[in-house]
Amino acid sequence: MRSPALRAWQSAPDPKICISYGACGNSGGIFHDLYCVWGGTDKIVPVDVYIPGCPPTPAATLYGFAMALGLLEQKIHARLPGELDEQPTELLHADMVQPLRVRIDREARRLAGYRYGRQIADDYMRLLGQGDSQVLRWLEAEKDPRLTEIVTHLNQVVEGARIR
Repeated sequence: MRSPALRAWQSAPDPKICISYGACGNSGGIFHDLYCVWGGTDKIVPVDVYIPGCPPTPAATLYGFAMALGLLEQKIHARLPGELDEQPTELLHADMVQPLRVRIDREARRLAGYRYGRQIADDYMRLLGQGDSQVLRWLEAEKDPRLTEIVTHLNQVVEGARIR
């Protein structure tokens, strides 16, 4: 099966995705030590997505194929390292100095976790640029004591960075 698999892989047009399905495909399964088994699929062709299980569950199968489709979409729209962007990258919150932006972002992520900390930091910096009253209105609208505590810490970071 090694030769037909290699021929099929080489004849497929680029971009291509390889999915290794099940324990036998991933590592050779219970047959991994037989003389005629090469091991997993990755010993023959490069594998993009591994779907584990013997047999894989329907949920794992759907998740694996969804991951593969996402990878294919990325490969279709991929750019080579030498390609230049047509537009320069816009800085988030360019009106605020970069070290302060980093401190606010890190403090928010430390207090609220990576994802929600980033959202809170972005909202806080956007509203802080519009004025302190906007931050207070935001806190009143949310009515979340944890958010109020995080914003209080962020205000302390901003106050500590101000030049007196």
